[in-house]
Amino acid sequence: CLANNIIVCCLPSYTPHKLQPCDVGPFAPLKTAYRDQVERLNRGGVDMVSKEHFTYLYSPAQDRDMNKRNVQAG
Repeated sequence: CLANNIIVCCLPSYTPHKLQPCDVGPFAPLKTAYRDQVERLNRGGVDMVSKEHFTYLYSPAQDRDMNKRNVQAG
């Protein structure tokens, strides 16, 4: 982090969203993309997301929405 001028802040859990900027910044689009992947899987007849499903679903969502623009906007 120091080499890239990134400031790390430890935020308490269960605090208002104003104290957790990543929840509304870079992770909001990622959460939506992952949810879309899970819903698609559910429409295909799978009711429960296993560990194997998680990796299969999360990777495309992360590739699509965890990008420089979203991180900088957060």
